[in-house]
Amino acid sequence: YWKVKFCMKWADKITAGNNYLAEFARQYNSNVYVIPTTIDTENYHNQTIHYEKEKLVIGWTGSHTTMHYLEELVPVLQQLEKKFDFTFTVISNEAPVCSLKSLQFVKWTKETEIEELLQFSIGVMPLKEDQWSKGKCGFKALQYMSLGIPSVISPVGVNTEIITNG
Repeated sequence: YWKVKFCMKWADKITAGNNYLAEFARQYNSNVYVIPTTIDTENYHNQTIHYEKEKLVIGWTGSHTTMHYLEELVPVLQQLEKKFDFTFTVISNEAPVCSLKSLQFVKWTKETEIEELLQFSIGVMPLKEDQWSKGKCGFKALQYMSLGIPSVISPVGVNTEIITNG
């Protein structure tokens, strides 16, 4: 990690995905520009979900490196399992290790990503209030919303800028 600071000092320009990252970079370089995360709604994220599903699907997508954010959600889902019939779908490069009877793992592929996301009734993006989460750029939230998926998103970092409650 120590190399990052030197790279920023030596860079001619720096682009950051959100203001939190930009402020960090400005400690080492004054030539910083924010280019927010974008979604291609013309060619890729251009469909919307169909709400006439037989079974509710709560879903999360992400890499195994961010799967730890699901840990705090597991007890909530276990309580919901006692009262409701739903599927909790995880789309990732690796299967999660958690005890949920509702769990369905879907291996992520670029070719099926949108089709799999469109199976969600609700998309979730749990985050912890920490330095790493504050630097996240909200891609998962933007994906859900661009596809018309109702989303439950932690109000951390840039999510507080891109999400309007309600």
